[in-house]
Order: sequence, then structure tokens, then C-alpha cells
Amino acid sequence: MKKIPILDMNIEKIDYRKLLPLQGAVRWLPEEGYERLKNSFSSEGMCLPFFVWKKGESYFILDGHGREKLFKKEDATFEDSYGNETHEVPCIVVEAVDEQDARKKILLINSNYQQWTTNKEEINQFINKIDLNWINEATNIPQLSLPDLKLSELFLPEQPEFEEAESIFELKSNPLFERGVNAYDIPLLRKEMICEIPSPIETWTGEERNNYFLFLQGHSTKGLDCTKAVLCFYSWDDHFEGLWTKLLGWTEKIKHSKYHCVISPNYTITGEDPVAFKLWQIYRTRYITRYWQEAGIKVIPDVIWADKKSLDYVFLGIPENCTCVSLQMQNLHNIKAFEEGFLEMLKVVKPLSIFAYCPIEKRYILEKNVKDNIKIVYAEPWINLRRKSIENK
Repeated sequence: MKKIPILDMNIEKIDYRKLLPLQGAVRWLPEEGYERLKNSFSSEGMCLPFFVWKKGESYFILDGHGREKLFKKEDATFEDSYGNETHEVPCIVVEAVDEQDARKKILLINSNYQQWTTNKEEINQFINKIDLNWINEATNIPQLSLPDLKLSELFLPEQPEFEEAESIFELKSNPLFERGVNAYDIPLLRKEMICEIPSPIETWTGEERNNYFLFLQGHSTKGLDCTKAVLCFYSWDDHFEGLWTKLLGWTEKIKHSKYHCVISPNYTITGEDPVAFKLWQIYRTRYITRYWQEAGIKVIPDVIWADKKSLDYVFLGIPENCTCVSLQMQNLHNIKAFEEGFLEMLKVVKPLSIFAYCPIEKRYILEKNVKDNIKIVYAEPWINLRRKSIENK
């Protein structure tokens, strides 16, 4: 290989509001990617520069189009090392002959020449000391979401293998619960196996806890007293898809960990989804939760809804006047639609208490709509606690 020339590059601080996109519409930032990108800056700060091309007095983006969209939409401000507020961000100015040459560099920057290994042990060795919730919330690596390479399966707590799992539970791999209890045969949860949320409770972020704590799926339980842990699945759906495809094995691991109780999985539904898909998500949430109950695991049913039409079926399978329900509000955008569904849930389910995975600034939404006789227990979302820990450093 002949000698490779090094092109001129300079590092400058440039007001991001003056940066101009160059890639057009060939790539876009979907909503899920937007939230993950936003979380990455909330937790890690501005740690990587833009790559830009200077043409005259204008700066065109070569790498950082998603960040530019995020910053402008959020009207972002930054704090420099001296504590001063600024809109300037670090940029590496790359040399290009003309716009065609600059576009070639966009293609080079976004070319993935390397491939992720499919060896689970190698991946686990590389990222097993990185907080899994941070990986879930702040990164986007599609190669780690392949059906045969789930992060949720890579990071299952180390547990002994059980050869006689079916005999332990006295369950088959696919039991059929009661039919005809509702129009869609969605399994009915056993009221006596629904647990009250302990209070006070805090979201686990890695420190030892003497009190009860909310434990997000994905971390190792080694050294933890899980009898004080409430297990939840408030993460991206693909990280706990294995609950459905490998339910028997997951149930055994959960039971072996001896959690205080488990919050049912929160499979996402949106107003744009077909009704059949939304029903499927609700069905398997109830099925998994009822399966756990049959295995002797105490649960708290999660409640979720999409649009007004979904309110006809999203609460099916949850018994009226149950001890507690759980809901997550970390990615709440449409407050009016949420309130409409919340009021319907109170009317239909009539829970005795509510557990809310909810930012402090959104608690008023529940409190103004709940009667005094309904107890609400809160836990701050993991990403918010992570953000605060960064800000306090």
C-alpha cells in the first residue's frame, strides 16, 4: 500500500445554529432514534465533535445531521469548561475540493466496513461492564438486535440450569388459560396474585439499597438481595422479546431470583398500529403475566393504551379493584390523550393503588385526576437519575 496523504483538518468551535445539512433526505432520524440520541446527550454530554466542510463563510455538515436536528428542535444550550452558556460546539473542519467531494466524504464517514461478531461471548466480554440500561436508552446498534443476538439474552443473570423446569412449575410450555372471559380470549389475571408496590421504592442505579428498589431487566443480580427488588421491563421492546419466545426459561430464572414481585412487560402500542397488532401486544402481555402467576410469582399488571378506540380492549384481563397497577410516563408526549386513557383506566379497573415510573415534573398529571383514596407510589426513571448524576459531577 502506498503512502496515504493526510488532509488538512482543523478543530473549531462553531455555533450549531449556523451549521447547514448536506445529506438531504437520503437519511432520516426516526422517533425511536431521536429519543435514544437525546438520552445519549442527557447522560454523556457533548463528547464527540461534528465533522464539517467549510465553503466560503458557510459550514456544511458531513457527520452529525441527527445531532443538528436534535439541537435545533430542542433549542439546546451548552455549558463550556468554564461554566459559560454557549451554542458553540466542537467541529472538525475537513478539507473538500467541492460539494461533490464533500458528499463523497459523507458516504465514507457513514460506511460500515466492519461487522459485529455474532459470538455472544465476545460481545458480552466487551460490554458486560457497561450499564445495560444506558445501552438500551442511549445507543442504537441494529446488529445487536438480530433475533439470534438479543441484548436481553446476553445479559440474563447468571443462574444454574434446570433440566426439569416443566415439573418444577407443573406447567406446559404453552398452557391454555380460560376462554370466553372476554371477546378476545385475553387471559384473566388472578386477583390474589397481584402484589402491592412496596413504599418507599427507588430505581436501582448500581448502588446498594437497604430499602426496596425497582430493578430494570438486564443487569446482573449477583450480590443483590432480590427479595427487595421489583423487576420491570421499562425499556425498548426488542430487549425483552425473549420473554415471549423463551417464556419457560425466563420464568425459571425470574423465579430462582426470588424477586419481591414482577411488573408485567410493557409491549408498545401506538395509535398508528393496526388493531390486530395492538390486541396481540395486549394478549401476550396478559398471557406472560398469568403464566408467571401460575408459577407462583406475584405480579403488578402494567397498563398501557394508544388511542381512544384502544380503550375498549387494553384493560381486558385486569381484574376490577385489583391491588395495584403500574404505568410508565418517561416518554409521555400527548398529555391530553394520556389523561383520557388514565381516567378510563380508573373507571374500568378501579385499582386500589398505582405505581408510576414517572419524572417528577409529570406527577401533577396523575395527582390532579386521582381521588384521595387511591395511593400513588413513584419511582424516577433511570435515565433521569443518570442525567442528574452527570450534572452533579
